[in-house]
Amino acid sequence: MKKLSSLFISSAIIVSAAAQDNTTSALVVTLKNGTTIEYVLSDIDHLTFRSDISNDPFVNIAINITQITVNSIKATFTADNSDATFLFGLIEKAEFDKLGNDRAFLEYELGRLNSEVANDPWSNTLEEYLDFLLGWWDPADQVLNRDNLKADTDYYIYAYGINTKGEFTTGLFKQLVHTAGLIDIAFNLQASGITSTTATITARPDNDDTYYYLGFITKNEFDNEFNGNEEHVVNNALATVRMAASGGATLDQISTIHKGNGLLQLTGLTPDMEYYMLAFGIDESINACSHLTKAEFKTTPVTVTDDCTFALATVSAEPMFINVNVKPTDESTRYFLTIKKTSDVAGLTATQVADNELAFNNGFNPPVDWTTDPRVFTGEQTLNSRKNLGVTTIMPSTEYTVYAFGVSAEGVRTTIVSTLNVTTPSATESAMTLSIKDVTAGGETDPNDWFGNTIPYFTYGITPSVDNEYYYTGVVKKSEYDTFPDDKAFMADAIAKAGDLIMMNCYMGENNSSLSTPALFKTTTDYTGNTLVNGDTYYIFTFGYAGIATTPLFKYEVKADDGSTGGGWWPEW
Repeated sequence: MKKLSSLFISSAIIVSAAAQDNTTSALVVTLKNGTTIEYVLSDIDHLTFRSDISNDPFVNIAINITQITVNSIKATFTADNSDATFLFGLIEKAEFDKLGNDRAFLEYELGRLNSEVANDPWSNTLEEYLDFLLGWWDPADQVLNRDNLKADTDYYIYAYGINTKGEFTTGLFKQLVHTAGLIDIAFNLQASGITSTTATITARPDNDDTYYYLGFITKNEFDNEFNGNEEHVVNNALATVRMAASGGATLDQISTIHKGNGLLQLTGLTPDMEYYMLAFGIDESINACSHLTKAEFKTTPVTVTDDCTFALATVSAEPMFINVNVKPTDESTRYFLTIKKTSDVAGLTATQVADNELAFNNGFNPPVDWTTDPRVFTGEQTLNSRKNLGVTTIMPSTEYTVYAFGVSAEGVRTTIVSTLNVTTPSATESAMTLSIKDVTAGGETDPNDWFGNTIPYFTYGITPSVDNEYYYTGVVKKSEYDTFPDDKAFMADAIAKAGDLIMMNCYMGENNSSLSTPALFKTTTDYTGNTLVNGDTYYIFTFGYAGIATTPLFKYEVKADDGSTGGGWWPEW
């Protein structure tokens, strides 16, 4: 052993005394790689310079910065002894400074670890939790990869030695890092060749070395769906880039990412619509590295070629249906109707809603054939929102707007747009009755089972007393149904479990005859999504639905029987 002397000052480690908060003196050790470690002087008994450091668990933990971007930091850690265990992390410098010093931070870390024990279902003690964290120790796995950080901000990357007993084996090692700030790029965005549905946007940035995103958004979407928040717009665009990259694409293979001059040919735009062109720099970690630039352009309106107009009148408004009479001034004009929840199209003109609807339909692959589509009509018609227009989203006590307009064989609007406002009434109890019939229990090979086992299924029919009201249907295990206090509670649970997808299991007419060729219902799962179990007893159930249950519950008891004595074969494990 050698006592600490002036030789120590000129060695690989520099030792200095520093004041902490003007109240506590500390010994601060700064390594050549910039990592610091400090000790409160009052905790030090004596200092000794050792030359036999190879016998220590380790002398220091090296923090190696591998990447710093606008909002991400990557680092690796290396201890002098590969058998030593340590924990590491990252904290904003401002938060660290609130704690005061290294000692206070380590006390904070110990408290954090204990709080994690309390929330860990697999660990009862700190020792068990640390055994989990440190038990499968591999020095090569000690990698920090943090994103969603603040730009242009100081952070500390830290590490400290700790064993499974919760005993600190070193002081705190930390290194100050600073995330990059957003750079300024002049993208010089321009829109040209603008028509009612097409445009070309170009970017000529003054920085040819930085990748950037080039895209567009409607002004209405920017203002209303994103509330004018540029950060949210950027994050949404980044999500699309990350999704493409997750499939293996590199930045230069993604159509919206450019370097140098960039160009996008836009089709399927909405006529007479204001848009923003968008551009922002993007780094290799797929984070924004520049401020967002946006510039406006507007498509031209559709040229009306037919002076036909439409007189619209509400024939009836039911909780989940709207019946509207359409009387065109020209019997030969081909026209299309759509219905929108009024609040969903706030900020859009009638022509924009109509042109959006056509753009949506024209976007299918293959696109809609407007010469044969059954939603295109001529002459005076009384039309049902579900049966004739295919609108399944009508709900009780809601204001809707009906839009009627001419459409060409090419899917282009030919007339001005006529509108009608309709408010649906509240749902009420219904006198509809429902009869469950033609029930059979069978089995079929499970397509997801490697061993060829069978799964049970039920087929059945439903006959409603009326054919203009919705009913919901499903299957519930009898033992589960018996846990509910009454039918109302069960129906409320079935509606809640179905959520926004409830209309997928809502039908009209006998076996859904009003929408398609009648066919028996078939299911291999109960209403919660669980596969039917052979030999268990179930209820097939149904009830009227109009935003709420409108009829009593109708049910039919049946036992699952796949016709097997055990299905396919099982391996002999």
